Formats: sequence, C-alpha cells, structure tokens
Amino acid sequence: MDSLRAHLALACKHVDVQVATLMAPEHSGGLPPSLVGNTALTVNMGLKGLQILGNSIMPLVTYFAAPIADRFPTHAEQFNQNINSQSYGAARLAREQIELARRHLAVALVAVTQAVELKAQRTHGTYDARALLSPSVASIYMTIKDVLGSRITPNRPTVWDDADHPLEALVDLAFADLAVHGRIADACRLD
Repeated sequence: MDSLRAHLALACKHVDVQVATLMAPEHSGGLPPSLVGNTALTVNMGLKGLQILGNSIMPLVTYFAAPIADRFPTHAEQFNQNINSQSYGAARLAREQIELARRHLAVALVAVTQAVELKAQRTHGTYDARALLSPSVASIYMTIKDVLGSRITPNRPTVWDDADHPLEALVDLAFADLAVHGRIADACRLD
C-alpha cells in the first residue's frame, strides 16, 4: 500500500504540472491565459480558480503518500511480536488519498476539456473539439461533455465567462462520475 500511495502521488504531481502548462500561454502553444473562454471581457478569471484548487489538493495527495511501513510498534501480541504489519493504516491513508486524487483528476478533466476546445477554435474555427481528436479520444471528450452537462457547440467552450456557472459544479459532476467508475471510466477503457 505504501508503494501504491507513492505512485498515486507521483501521478497527481504529473497531472498538476500538465494543468499548469495548459494555463500559461508560453507553455500551451498560445492558448489564452488561464484558459479564458471570452477574452473580450476585461475581467474573466477563466479556469485559474480550478488550477489553484488542483494545486492545493495535490500536496495533500503527496502528504498521504508518506510511508507507514517504517513505523513499527514493539508491543504487539503481548510483547511477542516486535514487528507488526501496518497494512490497516496504509489502507486507510490510501482511501483518503484516492478521494483527493479523484477530485484532482476531476479538476484536470474540466481544464483539459476547455483547453482542447480553445485549441479547436484556434485551429479549426469551432469550439467543437472532435475535429482535433482521434475517434477514441473524441468519444472520451463527448462523454466528459455529457457528464458535465455541457453541450458540444461550435460557438462556445465549456466555460465562456465567470458568470456561466460555478466551476465547483463542473468539478462535482466529474468527481461524482469518477467516484462510481461511471461513464468517464467506461469511455477510457482500452478493450
């Protein structure tokens, strides 16, 4: 379990870097800062709040990755065992960590969906990203859009401006689907 938790933390760090890369035009191939949809507004935060949320979750995921196997109580089984398995504690930490990692992945799914739509607009003149994607990835994209309750349209990305809807609601929808291994997981299966 300690090894699993360490690998999950590393995966979340990687995802966090990918989201940060998407937010910065100098690293994202010129996408708008913070993946802002409506760049004509003088004040539009885009997905900056989501990036900050994800960046605050990731350290918690890494915190729960600290090994527990090296903490050996010396008084187990009437002092007959000086090394006791710490699997129960490691499993509990893993459960907490997995919940945080799901929330972090939900943030990333919203950001990636927005990014691919902004890229589609820039390269193909439409926010419908299916033209950029392979058939299997397009299927995942359509599933995520459906889970988010966001229609695919050529005129707007998932998040157009700050007044569209609370970003938390989008994250909650993706998180709920991930928590039950729902439609997003099914769309990502490699058969």
